[in-house]
Amino acid sequence: MKRSDLFPKHASLWSQYCRNHVELEGKTVYFNRFIARYSLAKGFKGIDAHTFRRSTLMGYDAVMRLMLVFSAYDTLFVAMEKLTPHVSLTYDIDSYPIYDSELEYAFRSNLKLMKTLKADARHGSLKRLLDFEAGSQSITSIAYGIRNMVAHGQMNPTASEANKTIVAQQINQLAFLLLDACDFIFKDYLTLLKNVLEDPIKVDYIFIENESKELAAKHRIEKHIKAREVKKHSRKIL
Repeated sequence: MKRSDLFPKHASLWSQYCRNHVELEGKTVYFNRFIARYSLAKGFKGIDAHTFRRSTLMGYDAVMRLMLVFSAYDTLFVAMEKLTPHVSLTYDIDSYPIYDSELEYAFRSNLKLMKTLKADARHGSLKRLLDFEAGSQSITSIAYGIRNMVAHGQMNPTASEANKTIVAQQINQLAFLLLDACDFIFKDYLTLLKNVLEDPIKVDYIFIENESKELAAKHRIEKHIKAREVKKHSRKIL
C-alpha cells in the first residue's frame, strides 16, 4: 500500500490549492498535520506486544485506534479555525452530528463503560456524556471520553470492557465513523475555501496572524454575549 492510499479522500485537492494559490504559502502546517494524523490513524493495524493476552491487546488496539482517529478529527477543526478564523461551517467539533442508532444504544447500555468514562471526565467532557445518556448529544461524546481516558493515562481495557470482542468492535466502528466524518468535513471545507481563495474581497479572507486570532476571539465573545441576550429576551416573553 502506498502512503497516499492512507490520505483523506480529497487530499489531492488540498495539494492543488497549495500549488495554485500563493495566499496559502506558509499557511499549510495545520492541514498538513491533519493529513499526517489521519494517515497514521487509517494505517494503524494494532499493537504487537509479547506476554499479553489477545483479549487485552484487542482492547488496547480499539481504544488506541479511536484516540488516533480523534486526534485527526480534532486537528481538522483546529486547522479550519486557524486558516479562516472568520469563516465558520454549520457544525463544530462539539455538535457535528454523527448518529448510529444501534451503536448509540450499545454504548448507552454499556453501564460499565459509561461509569468508567464519567468517573474520569471533567467539566465539558462530563456534560457531553450526561447529555449523551439523556439522548441529546452526538455519539462523538463517547469518542471524546475514550480519547481523554487513553490520553490521560487512565485507560484500563478490563474496566471499560474494551477487552470484550463485541465492545472492541463497537469502539472500532466508532473510529471508522469518525474517519468518514473527517472525509466529509474536509471536502465540505475545501468547497468553502475555494470560494474564499477565488474571491477574497467578497469573503474577506484573513491570513493567519496574531491580529486575525484576536479578531476571531473577539467575534466569538460578541456572539456569546448576543446569544445570552437572546435567551434573556426569550425568558421575558415566556
